[in-house]
Amino acid sequence: MCNNRKPFRKSVATLFSAALVFTGLTGGTVFASASESESTTVEQTPRQTSMVPVTPGTDDADDAPAEAPQSAAPQQEPRQGSTTASPKKKDPTTSASPSASAAESETPDEETEVEPEETEATITVQVGGNQSGLAGVSLRLYTGGASGPAAAVSGAWAQCTSNASGKCSFTIPDTHPATDDYEQGDNYDQRFWVVQESAPSGWYANAKLGLRSETPYRFRTGPALRAGETYSSGSDFMRTDGSSGTWQNSRANPSASLSCRPGADIALVLDRSGPVGNAAVQAMKKRLAGSNSTVTVIDGGLGQAAKGSYDLAIVVGAGAKANSFADIEHTIRSANAVKAQGTRILAVGIGSTSAANLRAIAGTQTSNSASYTGADVHTIGIGRLPMLLDSVADQVACETTVQITQQRTAYGEEAETAGSGWAFTAQAANATVSPEATQQTGDQGTVSYTVDLDSAKSTSLTLRSVLTDQQQANGWAAKDATCEINGDPVTTGKAAAELTLTPGDRVECTFHAAQTLDSGLKISKQAWGSENIGGLADAPEIPRGSSVPAGTTVTWTYLVTNTGETPLDDVVVTDSQLPDDDIDCPTDMLEVGESMTCTASGAVTADH
Repeated sequence: MCNNRKPFRKSVATLFSAALVFTGLTGGTVFASASESESTTVEQTPRQTSMVPVTPGTDDADDAPAEAPQSAAPQQEPRQGSTTASPKKKDPTTSASPSASAAESETPDEETEVEPEETEATITVQVGGNQSGLAGVSLRLYTGGASGPAAAVSGAWAQCTSNASGKCSFTIPDTHPATDDYEQGDNYDQRFWVVQESAPSGWYANAKLGLRSETPYRFRTGPALRAGETYSSGSDFMRTDGSSGTWQNSRANPSASLSCRPGADIALVLDRSGPVGNAAVQAMKKRLAGSNSTVTVIDGGLGQAAKGSYDLAIVVGAGAKANSFADIEHTIRSANAVKAQGTRILAVGIGSTSAANLRAIAGTQTSNSASYTGADVHTIGIGRLPMLLDSVADQVACETTVQITQQRTAYGEEAETAGSGWAFTAQAANATVSPEATQQTGDQGTVSYTVDLDSAKSTSLTLRSVLTDQQQANGWAAKDATCEINGDPVTTGKAAAELTLTPGDRVECTFHAAQTLDSGLKISKQAWGSENIGGLADAPEIPRGSSVPAGTTVTWTYLVTNTGETPLDDVVVTDSQLPDDDIDCPTDMLEVGESMTCTASGAVTADH
């Protein structure tokens, strides 16, 4: 800081434009003269024995004493951009003739208007981006109390633009204190909020950063604002709020395409990813094997990534809530250094993260998809990290992954994931489908395809559900299909889906089959003259309408036939004349056209 120079008071005596001669005072003659200026000159001449009259305007060089030169009062150099006015003097109110005596011509001292020597204070903010500072950042002062900025200050002095070294300075007028001669300046000990208005091309501002919560990134100046002083963000206000003292901006993320890029160099910066992250990295390395691409694991943070040359730096676990502004400012500086190398950053937020910090590190484009879409930030759960890294590998290798899940809804039941035995075909134009074009679901009811585009920009892919003859005979038919590409739904048909894919896309489809055929069941009841099932072979049939004595024990048979178009499960036969549990059946399932015989024995009553 600079030392404040105290304002001084300028006071002068004003004399009339006449020469006055005093004699008999010190044995000599004293000439006194003054003009309307801020200084007077007094000169003593050799002793005279008599008074020499002086006539104004005389040209007699022998009689008139030589005029003494006037000494100039020291002048204050005005500060650049100063808003103060030059001092003003009061005009004299009386005059005297040249022949007036000294007593008659003297007038009381009069003062000019007095102003402070210093009226301006300086606020300097260091703006960061590059290591040497960032030029072209516009900041503005705002009024407002402790709760935050209220209104922008409209004066030109309230806006600054950072220079090549990142310095952005405000010159604040009217910051002088009050004295006996002038009032206190309007901005004396005033506090302002500093708010960023804009960033230069290729950079973006950070309106908020994540501490315990998303916190606005702006700062209030300190309680003192005095004329002649300079106040710095590095010592007087930003540091007191937990900042490093450098107002940090973020570099725009380089637009590096990874599509079909064999030989791509990828850095993986791991933080808080744990065993899942390590396993995902190993899977990614295996997937890229043979593509001439490299995957480098970095444990030292983003600063270490700036020392290498990579096409993509994937920062796993980035964007955690910071303890202070200084912590995240340091991370932003490291990210800027990585981007300066031409490396694109993919920030992966997992767990408890700050959206503002992720944005400050990588960029403004965000996604919640586990498929890499080219966004700057992907916010996902830790369990989906392998899918995201696999998607990056797909894009580099010029491949697309397709996963199909089969669901089914049996007649009268809720939908469920099907098991094994459901077939699908995949057909692509100008691309190779593997492992085989036709596959059947396993126990989990899924199949997977890899589509190799072989440097093609895009391809069409047709997926089709293929029902076997037996499945159709059992009443199964395709009901509908739904597909998503990188998390976005696309239109499909009932039994087929026609899709357009690009390298790195992740396709997830669900096909749904349902039993839609009508069911039917026929039951034929007969009575036999046998006391139990064992005697049926030789027992006579009791014709319908015949009479038998009450209490006679007989056996009834029930021929049950599936006459419908769909298999039947959980078949139960009941008779209103018998208890529910009295009828025995050999099975509870009947295929289409299948029959079974159920039996029951009991005494005849009058109601039979």
